[in-house]
Order: sequence, then structure tokens, then C-alpha cells
Amino acid sequence: MNQETPALERRKWPRVEFTAMAHVLSADGTCEVFGIENLSAGGALLVGDNDLAPGAKIRVSLELANHGPITINAVVVRSKTSADGGAISAVAFQISDSNVEDIIHQAVLLRLEELHRHRVALRAASAPNISR
Repeated sequence: MNQETPALERRKWPRVEFTAMAHVLSADGTCEVFGIENLSAGGALLVGDNDLAPGAKIRVSLELANHGPITINAVVVRSKTSADGGAISAVAFQISDSNVEDIIHQAVLLRLEELHRHRVALRAASAPNISR
């Protein structure tokens, strides 16, 4: 029997679709702006014009709503070219300050709650109107 086994989830923290900006400082001093496609307390998926080399150590400055910029050390886990020719890079955060981890985790939880409220509102709006 050749059945595919579903991949195990290796992430420690929940991730969520996220719309924000990140500034990435490479070891060579290059600074580039990336969009954040998704975020968790453990890492992010960054979208930009140039790919980041897997294994590269970088500094990421996240611009989170309701908080000033947070700068974190990270390692590029993987990188690929998107369908539109841009770059998609997954980074793993190396957080040594539990307060920074808490701030990111709180931003993720707030976004999850926002998405949940939106889904509930959509379901309520699409529910049949039963009048008696």
C-alpha cells in the first residue's frame, strides 16, 4: 500500500496571515523592506523583491500595530521565487527576550481573534433569514 502520510506540524506556535512590513538587515549591511505574509512567535514568511540565502543570519525589524518596531535575530530557513518573480523567504526567530516573544504572540492572537470575528460575521450574514 502506498498511502501518503500527512506531514506533521513542526511549529511550536500558531501562525496567522499577517499584513505588516519588516526591515531586514543582512550580515553585509544591506537593508531591505519585506512584506510579512504570515507570522508566529517562532518566525515569519517574508515576501520581497530579493531572496534571502538559506542559512543566512539576519536581523528583522517588525512593524506591528499597537507597538513600536521590534528587532529580532533570525535565520533564513528557506527561500524560493514566487509566481510573480518576487521572493518568498521563511525565517526562524532567535528570540532571547521573553518580552519580545510575548509581544509577537499577542499580535498573533489579536489577529486570530480578528479573523474569527470576521468569519462569524460572514456566517451570520449568509445564514438564511427565518421569520416566523
